[in-house]
Amino acid sequence: MKNLIQSSGILSSIIEKESINLDVGCQQTLEQKSSVYNIISLKIK
Repeated sequence: MKNLIQSSGILSSIIEKESINLDVGCQQTLEQKSSVYNIISLKIK
């Protein structure tokens, strides 16, 4: 459980970093990561 929370924290920091450098090219990738992050968040709850 702890590992799951840790990995979601890492994932959210990746999402934050990438959204700072966001351009049209990587927006789709970012959306895919966001949906993965949302799935992980649901599993934690």
